[in-house]
Amino acid sequence: MKNYYIIVSNVDRCMQLNDILIKNKLHPKISPIPRSVDKEASCGLSILVNEDEIDNTKLILNDYKNLYINIVETDSLIKKDRYKFC
Repeated sequence: MKNYYIIVSNVDRCMQLNDILIKNKLHPKISPIPRSVDKEASCGLSILVNEDEIDNTKLILNDYKNLYINIVETDSLIKKDRYKFC
């Protein structure tokens, strides 16, 4: 499974994009940027989008290109057997 990280330049833009995606009935997650994705990210946060929602996400983001830097595709970095606390 693929994950997609929407890289943003600051926390305000991250929160703004997250709210926009939620209002459009998507399920984004605010996530730290993995070092393998971006070693020099300015704020350290990204929006994580699953593979099954990326097409709709890209359609929505076409109207908000000034709010994000890039969308990066990766193999899933989340381990299925990790502890979950929330």
